[in-house]
Amino acid sequence: MCTLEQRGRVFVLTLTGDGEHWLGHSLIGSIRSALSSVAAAGPGAALVTVAEGRFFSNGLDIGWTGGSRARLGELVQALRPIASDLLALPMPTIAAVTGHAAAGGFFLALCHDYRLMRADRGVLYMSEIDIGLPLPPYFVALLRAKITAAQALRDVILRGKKLRAAEAKEMASWTSFAPVQLKRRPRPSSSPSSSRQGSGTGACTRPLESPCTLRPAAPLELQRRAMRRRGSTSLLSSEES
Repeated sequence: MCTLEQRGRVFVLTLTGDGEHWLGHSLIGSIRSALSSVAAAGPGAALVTVAEGRFFSNGLDIGWTGGSRARLGELVQALRPIASDLLALPMPTIAAVTGHAAAGGFFLALCHDYRLMRADRGVLYMSEIDIGLPLPPYFVALLRAKITAAQALRDVILRGKKLRAAEAKEMASWTSFAPVQLKRRPRPSSSPSSSRQGSGTGACTRPLESPCTLRPAAPLELQRRAMRRRGSTSLLSSEES
């Protein structure tokens, strides 16, 4: 499951437990409920998503499907609204990738505006090519929007390349990946001054390889802002028409 904690104006959504954080109906519902609470805070806040244990998320709960394509289709459709929920939030969103992020877990990280990744542990991996499953169209739409370099997109989708933090950072289109050391900090006070001083990357300590900074918004973030101004929460619907 997940928990939601507010630290000043920063919301911390934590995928709890030491498991692989499989995205089944229960976890997806729990995340969507938390995002609904975050959305109610309105502009001026920030969201950080983090996970306990070795995995950020290992993707959709394939075990629950039991090999049933109908059940797999249920999960694929259940996950899609999470992308719309995150893209529609009126605040910066940061995925602190503290472990492995595969398939749907990789997708979940990409739905955020920014990604921070541990330099010492974890890989990003779109595993569908290796397990023989097709990528849902909305996965492809998001990947194309976030990974604008053709060679990088090919390596991720068609080669199933496993990326560590340094490799992800080197890809020109992924400049919001910053290899850092992530640790838990004592909870900050909730005073107005501390909430202004605190960063959306509150779990970030001294970086191992580069300054822990947030880069300018990628094209999808600009699209998201335009969508919000138009009152639309659909996820890149033009890509799937």
